[in-house]
Amino acid sequence: MVPASSGTEAVEAAMKLARATTGRPRILHAEHAFHGLTLGALSLNGNAEFRDGFGPLMPGCDPVPFGDLDALERELARGDVAAFVVEPVQGKGVNLPPPGYLIGAQERCRAAGALLVCDEVQTGLGRTGRFLALEHWGLQPDVVCVAKALSGGFVPVGATLVSRAVMDRVFDGMERGVRHGSTFGGNDSPRPPGSRRCA
Repeated sequence: MVPASSGTEAVEAAMKLARATTGRPRILHAEHAFHGLTLGALSLNGNAEFRDGFGPLMPGCDPVPFGDLDALERELARGDVAAFVVEPVQGKGVNLPPPGYLIGAQERCRAAGALLVCDEVQTGLGRTGRFLALEHWGLQPDVVCVAKALSGGFVPVGATLVSRAVMDRVFDGMERGVRHGSTFGGNDSPRPPGSRRCA
């Protein structure tokens, strides 16, 4: 787990970890997606009303139609995709995926060597009747982003949950242990007297 202070920070971490894990530059996202409003996450945001006026956004962040496995497969076939970032249920408008879409996306990502990132910032922690919405489809993503319900709105907190393979690839030595972080990520966790938090 990589701590964050918000959902958009969790998505930003996922983007960085995907690129570091795969060594690839491109990140795909679904049209009409909402992943956050910081520059990196905004680059994955599929809504012009949020993006307009803030360009140029990050290069290498490309949309595919939500629910279109053929379009996803075409982009993955280029061999330069680090990750496909997708909300299991799109929060802006509450768009449900077509039958077979998410599991098909997972299969295609695995075959192409790209990571599947599930953005559960809006849907996670019981909001769809399961702990994570991805459980409705039996998904096993490489990265999961959570935030909003994590503290019920009381504390600014988010988290990027990563597979052991991703964690080992990115943070593979003591000198690489601080490759990602944020000043307030994890908030004010208890520490032994006299210790200092390193950021």
